[in-house]
Amino acid sequence: KVIEEIKDLMDILDKESRVLGIIKTELIEIKDKHATPRRCPILPDEGEIGIEDLIANEGMIVTLSHRGYVKRTASSEYRVQARGGKGVRGMETRTKDEGKQDFVEHLFTAHAHDYLMFFTNTGRVYVERVYELPEAARSSRGRSIKNVLNLQPDESIAAVLRLAYMTDDDGNDITFSNDAGFILFATRSGKIKKTAVNDFRNYRKDGIIAIKLHENNELIDVRLTNGGNAVIL
Repeated sequence: KVIEEIKDLMDILDKESRVLGIIKTELIEIKDKHATPRRCPILPDEGEIGIEDLIANEGMIVTLSHRGYVKRTASSEYRVQARGGKGVRGMETRTKDEGKQDFVEHLFTAHAHDYLMFFTNTGRVYVERVYELPEAARSSRGRSIKNVLNLQPDESIAAVLRLAYMTDDDGNDITFSNDAGFILFATRSGKIKKTAVNDFRNYRKDGIIAIKLHENNELIDVRLTNGGNAVIL
């Protein structure tokens, strides 16, 4: 009997059809024994997963100092204080050079998915998402903006605009849509102009020219408008 069993097993190893037949039979037995209805549906691919899908759109406090140190901090690190509160440190401003003390120049609330437009004194603009900024503790200084943006020599940040992240019913990004508003520019020599936000939709990592400036002129501020606001300079 043992010899017959050995011959049968050797025959199985020699014949692929018998091997596949045994595998099929055993799988059917497993299916019949453990068959249960599928609990999760299999749906068609809805497209590639965007980076926004992996990052929580939580509230942030964005800080940029006069000397160019930038950071984002979760708004949960700040707490409401009662009347007479002494406040808390929001950013480290002390430097080794006592003659060049730093101070907070831009501070605003945003969400992680929002866009930030950094306008420089030379008229260029750089666009970053809030989640791309270095995250740091409430009391820390942050990182130099030159390590975040590909600034050109002698460039400094003159103004920062926040664009709230917007999507349509299908989830498409419409932040830079035709009805997103306008950006008003003002230079030191008194030159002003407005440009549609939509014109900046094709921004680049190395920045683009937002306004052409003549020599000895520089950009001093920008503001977001709806195209019909009254402006006082």
